[in-house]
Amino acid sequence: MGEDGPNRPLVDALLGATVIVADPEMAAAAVEAVLGLRRRATGRLESGAPFVTVAAPRADRGMIRFAEGDESVAVEDLRRGWASVELVVRDVDGLAERLRRSDQFHLRTGPVTFDLTEQGSNVHRAAIAWGPGGLLMGFTMAVTQPRGRRFTEVGHEVGPVFSVGLRTPDLDQTSVFYRSALGMETLLEVSWRSGDWHRIFNVPEGEEAALRLLKGEGQGTGLGTIEVQSFPARLLGPPALPGIASVTYHTRHINAALAAASRVGEVVAGQASSFTLIGDWGERLEVTETTW
Repeated sequence: MGEDGPNRPLVDALLGATVIVADPEMAAAAVEAVLGLRRRATGRLESGAPFVTVAAPRADRGMIRFAEGDESVAVEDLRRGWASVELVVRDVDGLAERLRRSDQFHLRTGPVTFDLTEQGSNVHRAAIAWGPGGLLMGFTMAVTQPRGRRFTEVGHEVGPVFSVGLRTPDLDQTSVFYRSALGMETLLEVSWRSGDWHRIFNVPEGEEAALRLLKGEGQGTGLGTIEVQSFPARLLGPPALPGIASVTYHTRHINAALAAASRVGEVVAGQASSFTLIGDWGERLEVTETTW
């Protein structure tokens, strides 16, 4: 094990996020009708709560699992912990118009173009909306391709979740935690003191805000990233619960992943093929050898 963690990533695909909603069937119907995602599975969690899992057509990762519970409302101010899911789309402007007309979604931020070519990424265009259960959802379309890798591709109008947002007041602490626990690698790092990021999230001009993309195995994004978003501590409130109850990554090395995670943080015992790691800010990340 190296200074920051294992010699290689111990997770690969981002299976998805579990979101608490009052009515999983209604939430699934909303994303089917508006986004074109499809039902993949139904069942019950270990807690007994019923769930419905939706995914992009023919996708086996980047899913959303709606589980029954007391759902939260959309929270506009910044909160620590899991904050959002980001899906790749083919036409973000067209989708934004459909979201504006929808009763099930509320468009929070219309399409904005970001140019990260100088940081080794690409030009992309993104919109943000509130979805079922107060879920903050980003929708991103590639305008250009990053140098040396391919941006997450979409085979349909709306593709899989390719990143989950995790808000923290300490970018380095959170990054070291996931590098040490799961061997995740840094794909991209950006910081700002002004501009669209500040306007979108109501951060005062001059205050530093930053993000760092952490990836597992696999080319490009590593089949799904954690977008660690850093904001000044005084701007971050407690987690907006229940919201995103947990995020799930797949591993082919469950024993090695469990051993590494146990050395770093609190591990909640699970089944033989999975476990849950509790992050520094209370976020829950499930690691499993199985699929959804």
